Amino acid sequence: MLLNAILHATLPVKIVIAILFLFSIVTWTLIIYNLIMFRKMEESDLNFIDSFLSEPAKFMNSRWFSDEFQFSPIARTFSEITAYISKRGLSLAPYLPKLIQRETRNTIGEVSRFQFMYATVASSAPFIGLF
Repeated sequence: MLLNAILHATLPVKIVIAILFLFSIVTWTLIIYNLIMFRKMEESDLNFIDSFLSEPAKFMNSRWFSDEFQFSPIARTFSEITAYISKRGLSLAPYLPKLIQRETRNTIGEVSRFQFMYATVASSAPFIGLF
């Protein structure tokens, strides 16, 4: 019945339905992508914490960062801190908040990379549907 209505609709109606369908596909793709990324980040964080607690000395070298922890925000932050310590010595205290803020901004930027698409679809889809 719905398919029959679409097939017998005028061209503008078909175009509007196609655009809304495309927006729906893009939105669901982004939702699934973000879900996968958040799960990878969570798993990688848990793996890093477990590894760090079992072998803390291994992580004091600035070259320990591996592909196993590439999605872990905690591991990236820790990697930046250990790299800073290896370059400049142990005078880390004044710079620690800046390092953490920078890595937090990088992580937020990575996670919210496609958020503009949600805003675009959410704001334009109702108006497209009004045609």
